[in-house]
Amino acid sequence: MFEYFIKKEKFYSQENELSIKNLEPIVEKSLNRLASTFEFIDSSKNAETKHYLLAIKKTINELKPYEIDLSINDKTIISTYIEELIDFIDLESSEGLLNEFVYGFDPTKK
Repeated sequence: MFEYFIKKEKFYSQENELSIKNLEPIVEKSLNRLASTFEFIDSSKNAETKHYLLAIKKTINELKPYEIDLSINDKTIISTYIEELIDFIDLESSEGLLNEFVYGFDPTKK
């Protein structure tokens, strides 16, 4: 499943392409690295939710330098790919990390 994710074409249509095409290879590399990290964590004997969350946080931090160029729509597309990986491992939640990335805050927290 992780290998499938890494090999599959991302940003292939108008519905899921980023507004700045030059960022697509950078984002794709980060997403694929996250998939590889998830695969590594998943294969370990001591996989815990916190390990996956740390990997997500690291990926989001990798994208911080480009954040000013990413629209909310771009961030939503990226988050959808991360959610796909989260579904592979049956993680219940990103614990607000994706909301923070897309919207700048977690609307589930008051």
